[in-house]
Amino acid sequence: MAQRIEHGGLSYLTLGEAAEVLRVSERTVQRYVQDGRLQALRTPGGAPRFLVADLEAALAAAERAS
Repeated sequence: MAQRIEHGGLSYLTLGEAAEVLRVSERTVQRYVQDGRLQALRTPGGAPRFLVADLEAALAAAERAS
């Protein structure tokens, strides 16, 4: 399982970890962000971070749609 980063009571994952959770490529996760299907928060250095709850919701929605 991916390593969760905790901050302010919320759990975040990196781009690679998000791709693992969603079972897609990192590029697909980036497209989801560009399309507005997924929200990415940025670190001060510009690296994307994803809320675990958002990823779980996206995964559940994808499973319901299939």
